Amino acid sequence: MGYNNNSSSYQIPSFLYSTILLLLFFILWFSSHNHHLRHQIFFWSTISSALSNHNHQNDSLYDIEESLARARDAINKAARSGNRFEGYKDDKGFIPSGPIYRNPKAFYQSYIEMEKRFKIWVYKEWDESPLFHQSSAKSAYAIEGQFIDELEKGNSKFLARHPDEAVTFFLPIGVTYIVLLLNRPGHYDYNVIPTVLMDYINVVSNKYPFWNRSNGHDHFFVGCHDWSPQISRHKSQVFQNLIRVICNANTSEGFDPVRDATLPEIKILGPELGPPFLSEDHDPKNRTILAFFAGGPHGYVRNRLHEYWKDKDKDNTGNQIYIGRDINGEVSGIAEECVSSPTPFHSSSTCSAI
Repeated sequence: MGYNNNSSSYQIPSFLYSTILLLLFFILWFSSHNHHLRHQIFFWSTISSALSNHNHQNDSLYDIEESLARARDAINKAARSGNRFEGYKDDKGFIPSGPIYRNPKAFYQSYIEMEKRFKIWVYKEWDESPLFHQSSAKSAYAIEGQFIDELEKGNSKFLARHPDEAVTFFLPIGVTYIVLLLNRPGHYDYNVIPTVLMDYINVVSNKYPFWNRSNGHDHFFVGCHDWSPQISRHKSQVFQNLIRVICNANTSEGFDPVRDATLPEIKILGPELGPPFLSEDHDPKNRTILAFFAGGPHGYVRNRLHEYWKDKDKDNTGNQIYIGRDINGEVSGIAEECVSSPTPFHSSSTCSAI
């Protein structure tokens, strides 16, 4: 996972794949003009003749739409081919199957199309400011910084070398750093994130045509801090189409599963992204502790879990279960420290043992 300085090869972190796949789903949906599902997917044989008569064949936007139309057609054909896999296998021997997939062939084909076509352009403005192009690369919100760093290093296969190649545009704000650097202890302003993001959008929209061209539909930011959903609550129309890739993905806090994408929140102890230390021998089968979040409820799921597991220290297999908003405990070698704190910055730290 991540970039290994001691290796000549470069591997894309797995968390980046899942998030980018969700982004591709949204872009495919948006580019087909929000029609009903049966109208979203176009047969390539039908649209190719219409596209050939388009009077802007050399336009980069036309090329991107043509590529996305091909992707939709490939996914549609895979979906119609049935749910059973016969001979489908990637170079690592992976065959998606099981009830978790609505249609495994469509999912697998969408993954292939993502690797083939998906490109992200990262805006370069304000790279000298600590609020942009970087964020915390360790602790509970580390995935936010790791995601930004993955694109900023310039090694990612998903990185567009020119904006004309881009399917999406990344607004490289560091949400965690914005919260930490623009607030004084005891004086917390939830509006700092939308204010800074608004300023950045104003800069890039006045300098480049991309935001105004799509009204923000193909732009996204990444945020793992608890305050990231505050963008959803802001009244400005500027944010109504912006894609939010956030860890705190609760519909009760403005997350839109049609538009937005989720990012797993994983506690990282050091600055380098690597395999998590989940058990002594790193075998998932040998984990004995199931730990949930501490902090505020953030929707109804935590309360339901708390009600179900309350006062149950052990399940029928003898495994230990930790649950609740007031847990302060440490389990060495299996689960990370689970801390509850009344301050906004630590109100929902993650027990990263799952």
